[in-house]
Amino acid sequence: MSGTERRYRKKVLKLVIKRELVSYLAAQFTMSIRQACSTLSLSRTVFRYQPGMRRDEPAIRALTEQAERYPRYGFKKLFQVLRRQGHVWNHKRVHRIYRQLKLNFRRKFKQRLPVRNPAPLATPEALNQSWSMDLVMDALAI
Repeated sequence: MSGTERRYRKKVLKLVIKRELVSYLAAQFTMSIRQACSTLSLSRTVFRYQPGMRRDEPAIRALTEQAERYPRYGFKKLFQVLRRQGHVWNHKRVHRIYRQLKLNFRRKFKQRLPVRNPAPLATPEALNQSWSMDLVMDALAI
């Protein structure tokens, strides 16, 4: 299959919509769940799957508490604080929760200075009008 064929295919239904359709088919047309899932080409395990958000509740609580305590800390520092407290959560899990809670704040970038147009140096018009001194010190001369 070429790239253009892949690009113009119909969108696949999302799993949430498919689950609702399976429930609708089972209720309205007195189909079994197995028949409704096979009609929509949805696995029965996917139909019955419930995401486990309860496992994340302690991590959510700890992360929000530390984010309130240290509002300027980013993800890396907050993760270190959680580790120092003795939590052994995976950094990928903590980062997923960090993004879900929308704790990532706007980064400040360096402000660019406006372009300066320096004045041209004055050129002497005669000899001995301008003197300069070399301030480099010779360590061997001392």
